[in-house]
Amino acid sequence: MEITLEEFHQLADDKSQQAMKIADLERQLTEVKEENEHLKSYTKQLEMANAAERLKNMLLRNYITLSVEKIKIFVSHLSGLDRFAFLKTFLEFVLPAEHYQEQLLLLNEVMVLPDEPKQPKGDTHNHYVTMTGDSASYTENNNTPDPINPNN
Repeated sequence: MEITLEEFHQLADDKSQQAMKIADLERQLTEVKEENEHLKSYTKQLEMANAAERLKNMLLRNYITLSVEKIKIFVSHLSGLDRFAFLKTFLEFVLPAEHYQEQLLLLNEVMVLPDEPKQPKGDTHNHYVTMTGDSASYTENNNTPDPINPNN
């Protein structure tokens, strides 16, 4: 088979264009591989950060966030020392251990003892708050003597 000089030059040009295209594609492939590795590394970092945030959120779900203003409003509506004592005991119990002292100071500032209204003379209801170990109970008895002070 014989080819002309013109055909040879055409084939040589085609071959060099293919070589240039292959070189360009190899360069693009290298860039894409580098970008892929960078994105994999970045994804791993984000996954680790996400896992840390999920753990933090799981821990924070154990806490109740209370507003100082809302507690003040709620406490101002409390009537009776027994309800106040129950709420304060509950709040002291749920304070996080690592911030107990500072939170207790804030709690004492927010929860000021309510004024206990005097019982009318005709009211013979006795109210008891009993706290034993891990539990507290509230009982209301009519015309029964006070078990702590039987003479009252």
